[in-house]
Formats: sequence, structure tokens, C-alpha cells
Amino acid sequence: MKKVAKGKKIVSGGEGSKQVKSPLFEKNARNFRIGGDIQPKRDLTRFVKWPKYIRHQRQKRILLQRLKVPPALNQFQKTLDKNQGKSLCRLCSLYLGIVIYYT
Repeated sequence: MKKVAKGKKIVSGGEGSKQVKSPLFEKNARNFRIGGDIQPKRDLTRFVKWPKYIRHQRQKRILLQRLKVPPALNQFQKTLDKNQGKSLCRLCSLYLGIVIYYT
């Protein structure tokens, strides 16, 4: 016979020794997609509190883009020099019959 140290128990390998698993604690594979445990990393640069100088330069750039005058209006900002003005007045007088003096 074998000697067994005190405090150790010998477990027999019979049918009664199997543990019954409860369906409440079944292990499921984790799903890390949307609705799962870990969300994918997102770009959070819009939600960062940026320093003032960065905010100012970005706002300035947006304002300058918005304040650009469209070309249809910008053509009236450029004035004619004296020679072009005289030739335009001559052309108008031919078609309209009106003499316009350009000074």
C-alpha cells in the first residue's frame, strides 16, 4: 500500500467526478465590432481643444476663403486707363450715336 501524506485527498476518476456546466455561464467568443466590447479607434481631432493660435489661424483661413470676391463681380473692381477709356468711348459713340468724353 502507498502512503499518502496527511491533508491530500485522492480523487477517483469515476463518472460522478465530472462537473456539470451551467448554461448560465457559457463562455462565448467576444465580438469587438460595433456594439461589442472594444470600439475601433476614431479620429478625434475635431474634439480636441486646440491652442488659441491654431484656432485663430484656421478661422482666419476660412474667413479669407469666404471673403473672396467672385470673378463676375471682381471684373468691375479693375479700372480702365486713359487710352482704353477713350477707345471705349469712341466705340460707344459709333453704336449709340452719343458723344462721351472720357477724362
